[in-house]
Amino acid sequence: VMTVGKNYYGTSSSSITLTGKDGTNGGQGGELYINITDEKAGFYNQGNINTSGGNGTAQAGDAGDIDIATSGVGGAHIYNSGDITAKGGDGTSGGFGGSISLESAKGIKNSGTLDSSAGDMDGPDRIPAGNISFTANLGDIINSGDLVATGGELTSAGDEDSISNGGNITLEANGGDLISSGNLYSYGGSVASDVEACGGDGRNITLSSKWAEDDDFNFIASGDIIISGNINSSGGSSRLSSTCFTSDGGDITISLDASHVAKGQIIELRGYGEGVFTSGGDAGREGGDAGGIVIQQINSGDDATSDSVQDNEDLNSTGGI
Repeated sequence: VMTVGKNYYGTSSSSITLTGKDGTNGGQGGELYINITDEKAGFYNQGNINTSGGNGTAQAGDAGDIDIATSGVGGAHIYNSGDITAKGGDGTSGGFGGSISLESAKGIKNSGTLDSSAGDMDGPDRIPAGNISFTANLGDIINSGDLVATGGELTSAGDEDSISNGGNITLEANGGDLISSGNLYSYGGSVASDVEACGGDGRNITLSSKWAEDDDFNFIASGDIIISGNINSSGGSSRLSSTCFTSDGGDITISLDASHVAKGQIIELRGYGEGVFTSGGDAGREGGDAGGIVIQQINSGDDATSDSVQDNEDLNSTGGI
């Protein structure tokens, strides 16, 4: 736990490493909590942060959670360009991914890769990825880094309990824009070729911009939502197994709430990537259900804008076989 009264500055040559050791049983990653308490202080980081679990020839280590928060109302932004990793270790039984949470009293700008994926495993177990969340309580979220919360790969034979689910990804900008060009991945773990085992479920991805209130109780308008990276919450594929049931895709929800202050906000999917995927995984016994895709703008009365949603992206939501 690190409580910082003033600003936190991490240079590009700095790092915070709380990883577990490799061994027969991998060590657990340490948990990291950074709380910026001064109302005008922020988190400014260029270095890498890692709380991953250690690899194990038997049981791998779980990753530690990472929680970074600013609580002030002045200049309390979060700026991060370093990689933040809370990945489960690899082993006969893989390690759980740790959760990664960034919460700012103002805005968040991130260009680093965040990874909370589950570890790969050689044997039967249920190993989930951790969740990734950004919350800007009064400001923009600008993200150009990849956010990865995927299930681990199963590399040897297992059974219907051999699954590794993805983790949820949530980006919530209150009173500001949400602009993301990074890839967002929460798909379930798949099975290596020639392996008899079951894939994992994809988990939900939720992107939202909402109106907010400032300290004087004034309404602050929601902003635009502009997305240009790949988004994938698909279920993992099973292979060669007649015992595997569904590995479902997670839901993808993109929501802009302009119900209090409408100013022509838009949702735009720019279509620079391969597309949006919520497909169910293929399975030997029963294919997985696809997750839903919801793109919505919430308005009140005559506040609706004529071009509120612009979709230039391929949307893919198919069931598995």
